[in-house]
Amino acid sequence: MTKNAALDSFDSYFGGIPDPRKLQGLLHKLRDIMIIGILSVICGADDFTEMEEFGKSKESFLKNYLELKHGIPSPDTFGGVFSIIDPEEFRKCFIAWVKDLCGDMKGDIVNMDGNLRQQSCRKNIMEGGLLTPKNQA
Repeated sequence: MTKNAALDSFDSYFGGIPDPRKLQGLLHKLRDIMIIGILSVICGADDFTEMEEFGKSKESFLKNYLELKHGIPSPDTFGGVFSIIDPEEFRKCFIAWVKDLCGDMKGDIVNMDGNLRQQSCRKNIMEGGLLTPKNQA
């Protein structure tokens, strides 16, 4: 998937989530906050401070894809945004997006630990749950 295709895919699923923040003083795009938040959680972040740490550690990479005119959002920004967006709307967008990504995969899925798990992504999503970490599966 190309850079533009990946961002277009994200935008097609998450672009409808309204930004409930006040326009005055906005430093970061909602899209950038959500993308960094999602990527950081996929990579193991457990809280908003770890989202910021992830963003800072990958900032040079992320700048290839995101605007980040004011750098990486702070933990307070991540927390504020994720506390005011509609969690059910976000969940629906996330599940639809992951289903689409899984639909593009051919054959087996290789887990981060290197083990093969056939169709685990599709099965878990189709059953209505989100993917669970290996130690909770």
